[in-house]
Amino acid sequence: MFDFLVSYSIQDFVKDLLKKKFPGSNLKQQIFDSGDKLNFACPFCGDSKKDPKKKRGNLYVTTHTYKCYNDGCGVKTDLTGFVSAFASKYSLGIPSIANERPKFELLTRSKKRGSMFEKFISLNAANSLLKLNELAIRFSLLPCSKAQEGSRVHDFIISRNLDVLPEFDKIAYFDSRDDKVYLFNLDYKSDRVLGFAIRRIGEVEGPKYLIKNYAEFNKTGLVKGMSQEVMHEVDSLNNYFNVLNVDFTKDVIVTEGQLDSLFIFNCIATTGVSKSKLLLENLLTKGNAKIFFDNDLAGKRQSIELIKKGYSVFLWSKFISDLVKTYPDHRLKLKMIKDINDAYSTLASIDTKTDLELFNTLVNRYFSESELDIILI
Repeated sequence: MFDFLVSYSIQDFVKDLLKKKFPGSNLKQQIFDSGDKLNFACPFCGDSKKDPKKKRGNLYVTTHTYKCYNDGCGVKTDLTGFVSAFASKYSLGIPSIANERPKFELLTRSKKRGSMFEKFISLNAANSLLKLNELAIRFSLLPCSKAQEGSRVHDFIISRNLDVLPEFDKIAYFDSRDDKVYLFNLDYKSDRVLGFAIRRIGEVEGPKYLIKNYAEFNKTGLVKGMSQEVMHEVDSLNNYFNVLNVDFTKDVIVTEGQLDSLFIFNCIATTGVSKSKLLLENLLTKGNAKIFFDNDLAGKRQSIELIKKGYSVFLWSKFISDLVKTYPDHRLKLKMIKDINDAYSTLASIDTKTDLELFNTLVNRYFSESELDIILI
């Protein structure tokens, strides 16, 4: 067992580790702290050799876990394992770590479908949620629909075809810096929020998305009278974007990104493939879940794993192959499609008749739960 030093934090440990691991590289030594997570270049694999700005290492402070999302690495360990891997090697001090980790009983105690909602409702947590206008006023935010033509936010909206999305006008805000979009995880009926995501615009170092939850609101004094138990349940649900608005009596499509989910009817975003397991265990079943992850290596790997378990997943390769046959003059553009937003924007640029209704009708033809279709993912 480690003898943890009170005066030496895990943030200090990571800072010193990166200096030892990446001497002479200021970019590799940078840390992005979002409150409950530290994002930095992975010290196990060294991260990207071509682009030092990439940060695929993630240390989750509240759950005491570390995960690298570099496809060639994929290291996953608890906080003690992370510290022990480098403390002796680089002669580093042992950081102080809280004696007890938060107990996320909601996600681990029961496998009963719908248990997340049942616990959430039984705690009367909804009445403790902040209203959207309260947060907008607190952070001096304006709806993205009011972004001036020529601004970075306006150009981002137009370039991604976000102006065609009715829900985008309800949940998307920006501030005077004009360099990010705030996406609120909103309950449309009550105008209360579970949290929000910050989507950084343009060329940025570190992650494009930063997730903000009630644990952070509490630190700034925004939340008053919310118990720790309720806060944990709210923050757990905040991992699933749009979760309070979907109809669970119908098929629910699961995407990765928040913006992607707005293009799909009756959809939840997991804010990353790594969080899909808990969603599928607690809220969905093989009978009503459709998996629509990104058209990249990580998304395809997870889709293959889930189709083997009997889930219905999106067949990206077949989808793009059929589009190329339909629009042969746009073959190169179609083969560059990387996610749902990109798919809609590309089709809209090729065929002016493309709208949300036609797009959803089209993509719904390309789901399968048969292992025989793995080659088409």
